[in-house]
Amino acid sequence: MSLAGAAIDNQEQTTPPYAADRESRRDEFRMAGRVGRNVSNLLAADAI
Repeated sequence: MSLAGAAIDNQEQTTPPYAADRESRRDEFRMAGRVGRNVSNLLAADAI
């Protein structure tokens, strides 16, 4: 019983961080994409 309880506790502790990490990683990529686009737009405008 205590083993099952420990397993459930462990699962509850480990699942949210993965989800949160996935979200923050997605946001990082989104921001990186935005920055990359802004830089290329600036360079294109500068070239004109």
